[in-house]
Amino acid sequence: MVWLTGVSHIGTSNYFAELQRHLNAQTLVLFEGVGEHSQDFKNMKSGDAGSNAPAKAGGAGLQSSLATSLGLVFQLDTIDYDRPNFRHSDLSIREIRELLAEPHGSGGGDAKEDFDNLLNMMEGDSFMNIVMQFGLGILASSPKLQAMSKVTLIEVIAEMGGDPSRLGAISPELKQLLEVLIAKRNQRVIDDLKTALKEIGRKGAISIFYGTGHMNEMENRLRKELNYKPAEDAWFPAITVNLNEAGISPGELEFIRGFIKSQMKQLSGP
Repeated sequence: MVWLTGVSHIGTSNYFAELQRHLNAQTLVLFEGVGEHSQDFKNMKSGDAGSNAPAKAGGAGLQSSLATSLGLVFQLDTIDYDRPNFRHSDLSIREIRELLAEPHGSGGGDAKEDFDNLLNMMEGDSFMNIVMQFGLGILASSPKLQAMSKVTLIEVIAEMGGDPSRLGAISPELKQLLEVLIAKRNQRVIDDLKTALKEIGRKGAISIFYGTGHMNEMENRLRKELNYKPAEDAWFPAITVNLNEAGISPGELEFIRGFIKSQMKQLSGP
């Protein structure tokens, strides 16, 4: 059995506890992370991440700060990667930079610069990050703002369907960049999966632990290359909001939903 374990990178502590139990029960977990190898994730926990490690966990990381401001937790701060059944399965930063520099990549040098800028933002090394940290601090000070922001995030994710390339407002270069990154990283996983299947056979249980944006393309590869068919679904709620406790009225909820739908329609273009 192969599980496509699509993960939200921020969520409640209960959500990640359920995910951890699921992952611990697998024969093998192939997990994502733009770094050289599994040791990068162990180093992050101890604060000794190297230059090839993924974006830093903890207070400095943008996603970690966003999670904290919403009363949630960040995946890399809570999932235990230091387990014998966990195996890193992703491209390194060096490999991605080389990929983006190729003529058939996503815009050549511009794409490489965009990727470096993204890494800097995720690591907290930019002025924009400082501004966002300030805004997140204000958000964290109000329980109702927290709740309304979580509702907004839930609605945005639902509208996107886990695929940011659906937004027509994304530039062709950025859209191609996303497509290349997803396809190439997914190919690494499929290659590792084929090797793992030779090692443990089809009687073992393997989980592909990746962000939800990878799952549609990953499922297509499993169907076409390995002749797998869907058999079972399991859902863990990542973000929940008790509207009554948060003081969000039905009218406010409908306003948020209507606003998100209208904005997404505009972003999707004609």
